[in-house]
Amino acid sequence: SDFIDVVSAAAILIDETGNLEELKRLKKLLASNDERIRMVGINCLGLINDEHSYNILYKHFLKEHSETVRANVVKTLSFFHEKELGKFFISLLEDRSTKIQEAAVNALIRIRATDKIKYLIKKVTDKNVWVGYFATKAVGALCKDAYCADTLIKHYDHVRLQIKLAILDSLGKIGIDCSDFLYSLLEDTNYDIRKEALNALSLINKKKALAAAYNLLEKDDNWLVRIKAVDIIGSYKPDGFLNLLKKRLYADNNKYVKQKILEYLENYV
Repeated sequence: SDFIDVVSAAAILIDETGNLEELKRLKKLLASNDERIRMVGINCLGLINDEHSYNILYKHFLKEHSETVRANVVKTLSFFHEKELGKFFISLLEDRSTKIQEAAVNALIRIRATDKIKYLIKKVTDKNVWVGYFATKAVGALCKDAYCADTLIKHYDHVRLQIKLAILDSLGKIGIDCSDFLYSLLEDTNYDIRKEALNALSLINKKKALAAAYNLLEKDDNWLVRIKAVDIIGSYKPDGFLNLLKKRLYADNNKYVKQKILEYLENYV
């Protein structure tokens, strides 16, 4: 059909048992000049999810030129259960496309590739900042032990801003108490660093996070940091937090901070 919706509906209705003749018909969609048609074929092969459809998708990835379609193939392959996928996704971190690098990291997270953590940690300091960024994100999603947290902290002073922010995000997700390190960053000159350090602290140490949030809400000169402080106080709801927020409602001079405070106050009216 010339209509993409008709092609999509027909392809989805193809027998999901993976009949070889029907797989060949779906494979023909991958030869279309229309990216949308190729995407339909990829998605349907993903639904069939057998060895034959896996081989078709893997071979197609190697010759596909569209960045968007390639990324969709990577995402689709991550739902298969082939042993070599972890190694394949790791290799894609070296791809020239940041979209493919991101898709590969998401795929590693989806297949829970914990056996690749040490390799990913080595990539945190990669000369390609995006490789380092995505690798750091993957470490945060896959690792929950002190080794990962300690190694990320060790690398912190030697990486660029994007990766520093990713390290802070990952430290919060890993959950190992590194509150002293995070607390030290609350006076950083970069407001993004202060905000992400405060957010990570809130996931790790409630007591220190609240103390920091009280202080930053009153003294930090950046409204985004103050909003994060409001969120932490409003989420934890410590004793007296309503009175504190009411005072800050009148004391703060930023309309967005005031709006955020009102959101919490209105829930308790």
